[in-house]
Amino acid sequence: MGEVFQMAENVCCIVNIRSHRDTADHASRPPSPRDSVDHPCDSELEQSSCSGILLDSRQGSVLCPISAFIPFLTDLDSENAQKKGYMQARDLCELEISVTLGKSDADKKGRLLQTHVAGHRALSLKPSNLKPTFKQLHTANIVTMFPCKEFMEIMSHLLPQSEKWKFIDNIDHLGSTPETEWQVSKKQMQAAGLLGWFALLSLDGWSSHGFDSQLSYILARDLYKGQAVLTCGSPFGSFFPDVFLNSLSKGIVSGLAGRNNELMTTDARCMVGTEGGAVFVEAPPSSDAPSGRPLLAGVIVVPLFWKSGEFVGLTLVCSFSSILNSLRQTLERISVDFSRSIGGLRFVRMQPCMGILDSCPNGTLGGLSNVVLIEQNATWGSGVLVEPAHGLVVTCRHVVQGAPNGKVKVMIRVDTFEESFTWLDGTVLFATSLDSAYDLSVVKLSQSCLHIPHMEISQHYTAGEDVLVAGFALFGKRAGPTLTSGVMSSVVTLLDGRQRATELAPPRLPGGAAECRTGAQADGVVMLLTSCAVHAGASGGAVLRSGSGELLGIVSSNARDNVTGVSHPHINFSVPAALLKPCLEAFSRTQDPAAFSLLNNPSLALKAIWGLKNIRRLAKFPTSKL
Repeated sequence: MGEVFQMAENVCCIVNIRSHRDTADHASRPPSPRDSVDHPCDSELEQSSCSGILLDSRQGSVLCPISAFIPFLTDLDSENAQKKGYMQARDLCELEISVTLGKSDADKKGRLLQTHVAGHRALSLKPSNLKPTFKQLHTANIVTMFPCKEFMEIMSHLLPQSEKWKFIDNIDHLGSTPETEWQVSKKQMQAAGLLGWFALLSLDGWSSHGFDSQLSYILARDLYKGQAVLTCGSPFGSFFPDVFLNSLSKGIVSGLAGRNNELMTTDARCMVGTEGGAVFVEAPPSSDAPSGRPLLAGVIVVPLFWKSGEFVGLTLVCSFSSILNSLRQTLERISVDFSRSIGGLRFVRMQPCMGILDSCPNGTLGGLSNVVLIEQNATWGSGVLVEPAHGLVVTCRHVVQGAPNGKVKVMIRVDTFEESFTWLDGTVLFATSLDSAYDLSVVKLSQSCLHIPHMEISQHYTAGEDVLVAGFALFGKRAGPTLTSGVMSSVVTLLDGRQRATELAPPRLPGGAAECRTGAQADGVVMLLTSCAVHAGASGGAVLRSGSGELLGIVSSNARDNVTGVSHPHINFSVPAALLKPCLEAFSRTQDPAAFSLLNNPSLALKAIWGLKNIRRLAKFPTSKL
């Protein structure tokens, strides 16, 4: 990972923008057609900033999203830009643009950049007496601004306005009141229309300054779900770069959309200000680059966003290869030599990806093929095809509740090597009773699915082990299943009427991990918690063991604060899959749906655990007199 860290430090940066003209200067000049009392450049604005990428260290070319320029654009500017398909410096008011780079490869020398902390309403931090670190500060000019149309088209399809998607693009929008958190301002609406636009900047007086790392990139079509990624950006933009400049985060490719994977989602944790940051993958042995070399795969567009009031723990990324194609076309339109601007980039070829199972050794994502979408009426959820030969799908009771005559539609994969799907009819074979602690249901498909591999159900759980959650979260049938990574946060057991979570008093293993061993009924495992991001639509999805693809659990829900209404995607609850095994074996012998009645467990203690209520208070047990 050392090479990735070094590359990130050399090519990632902060782009800061502020209005060049002040009110007095503007008043002394004759009016122009652009002048109006509402023009953003006529008012006292705080600076706007974002992250960026030094694309070509020889030419001093920097790429960043247009989001940081939004405060200085009028509605007319936005309309003209969308009509023309690009913008140049002459189309905007005069702006001062500066770029902050980290340490160079030379001898780590550079001008000292003393951080000045301006007033930020959302952050009251005002550090003092800190020694500034070595950085490079450069002024820059706009070469062009341009859209990545393919990315924007996919975004409009995946994130329709009717679903109340809201994007956080400034720390001022992270206020403490519900009104400031949820309200979409006029500027945010304008920003939403320009999501997917980027700016190419040229650094003034650039002479590499020791930044001689050649940036390599790959085509987005060579990416696959579950692939490890590393992001680099600067949280809060230009706010205190001594602390936040080029911060790293790690995750996986959670989702891919578009014919050539123009849009990517990742579960790497990113903050406001990291828009414009880089998303790297490591070169595999199958590429024509040295193994482990960092390859630029995408650019962060939206680090934080919400859907219908629910925080989404994913980051939206635009593929770099798509941005590059759009930039090449725009430079041709404005007669700028592409090779002179970013000719130093290196394209890395990869061997063709044969699909999820082939891409991930040791069956890491084998279980992803078994994840299905279940639709009834106007709602959808996820399910797991646990017995392909018998066409049995396990999901949550609330996913199929209310299905007319117990009939649902199920979307399954056509094969395991291609993300294409078909629809089958399904019938609700069994659903747990309303007084059962477990929210489960079984759906019988209209035909068997022998092209989908049999799924192994795990009989043991280890707190702290790496896990994945797969389900049709957020986007439903508009995209394939989303994959998020994390660890098994807790394995909750119920022994002799007593609740125990393994993190409280777990047995210790030689490797230091806590483990709770279970058989079909041993040790009484009744609930699993993971740190994976779980969103609406993932109910009924799969918790998979990373490295083998074994089924660990069925996703039931994430955590929700009933007072504020805020959901917490990284705290979620799943039903242990080991509970299904004896039921499936019994059904295989008898073909009787009553085999699943074992899942009807009205235990008061169990219901208290799943209801997050105090067992003793719920049962009105007598208190101890000791």
